[in-house]
Amino acid sequence: MTREKSRPPRETGEERLTGEDLLIARIAEKFGHGHPGLIKGIGDDTSVTAQTPGTVLLATTDTLVESTHFTLDTTTPAQLGAKALGVSISDIAAMGGRPTFFLISLVLPKTLDTGFVEELYAGLSATALVFGATMAGGNMSAGKDLTVTVTLLGEAKPEKVVYRSGAEEGQGLYVTGTPGDSALGLRILSETKKGGTGESRLKEFKQAVKRHLTPTPRLEAGTRLAERGIAASMIDVSDGIVLDARRLAKESGVGIDIEISLLPLSPEIKRYMETGGSGKEAGLLMALAGGEDYELLFSADLKDETLIEKISEKLKLGITKIGSVTSKNSGVRVIGADGVEMALERGGYEHF
Repeated sequence: MTREKSRPPRETGEERLTGEDLLIARIAEKFGHGHPGLIKGIGDDTSVTAQTPGTVLLATTDTLVESTHFTLDTTTPAQLGAKALGVSISDIAAMGGRPTFFLISLVLPKTLDTGFVEELYAGLSATALVFGATMAGGNMSAGKDLTVTVTLLGEAKPEKVVYRSGAEEGQGLYVTGTPGDSALGLRILSETKKGGTGESRLKEFKQAVKRHLTPTPRLEAGTRLAERGIAASMIDVSDGIVLDARRLAKESGVGIDIEISLLPLSPEIKRYMETGGSGKEAGLLMALAGGEDYELLFSADLKDETLIEKISEKLKLGITKIGSVTSKNSGVRVIGADGVEMALERGGYEHF
């Protein structure tokens, strides 16, 4: 099968990709919005930006590669653009900062057209507008595999930055939202063929599918937890709760216990677990080890639980205590409802 046949047919009526300078000029005209801190954006060898006095610079980069992180059979260009920026905003949220400027680099197969690229930038632009980020520049290149790389800058007051290394014994372990939904959405998309019962399946689990295709970074939760000094350590759940808890524990030199009975599960993942067969086990594994939720996992002193509840109520976002920080370097344990440690073959998604 050729690359052209493996992609969804394009029906925009657009030409194939135009010259690089023309395409960049077109993108700059449509999506290059101004910002008082953007001294020079698209059109020079580098962007030039101003930083707010009294803040430190945060920087992160993420790459999405076709067939590894997404497929165009299930992902629209706009969804791809939104997700590409959203996952980087989640990193900034986990540090307690706010995004400022981003650079976008694309590797574009020649089978695509300018309409595809413009839709992708529309998704980027919509997400940037919601979360206060501004495009400052980027790069385009032709290549075999569609690849989207976002480099995002952010800022925070130095004393308010939250690291993975601040967890201490006796603290509680908390998570935002309902982990496992993205993994469920991916499973439904992977198992479902369009048409027939497939469409009803997509409708039945539409929120999980949405969570996978266009995850919502928990920026406001991250900044509030940081600015009020509540989160002692924090990480965003990109590769699964257990694996990311291990990273947090390693950086802090502590142990972590996760209690299965405390995991907040969405109505859709509960419904999936009630389907019989291996559904219950699969649903539980998705909640513990499913990737791409982009929720926040953090530790905090138990005395701050009332403040956490207030943030949860204010944002209309569930924040749940799912475990505790234990003695030094004792690893991560998953404790079942019977009090017995549960063995997991894997704790989450590993890239290599």
